[in-house]
Amino acid sequence: TANKINFAGAPLTQWMTWDTLSYSVFAAGIPVAAGTIGTKDIKVITLPAGSAWKYTHLGSYESMEAAHYAINDYFAATGTEAAGGPWEVYVTDPATEADTTKWKSEIWYPVAVN
Repeated sequence: TANKINFAGAPLTQWMTWDTLSYSVFAAGIPVAAGTIGTKDIKVITLPAGSAWKYTHLGSYESMEAAHYAINDYFAATGTEAAGGPWEVYVTDPATEADTTKWKSEIWYPVAVN
């Protein structure tokens, strides 16, 4: 807001690494309009184009881990592979909806195409 950059979608997290026993690496972001220029402190990036699987999650953020395990099981069962880390889109704003059972998030996994 201070930089006069408007949201063009829901906040998201792009996961580079995930490790339940150590630490994970991720980038937090907010979609912006095409052509938006970053600042010294704000980097504008583009998520890669390609095929992806989308999982719609209803519930708290804490309960999303089970969805990721289910998606990984699906990769194994279908013999397919992820083409990079997933991203999560937090569709429901917790500031406007206190009931976590109504929170909607999207989990996207890029899929390697053979």
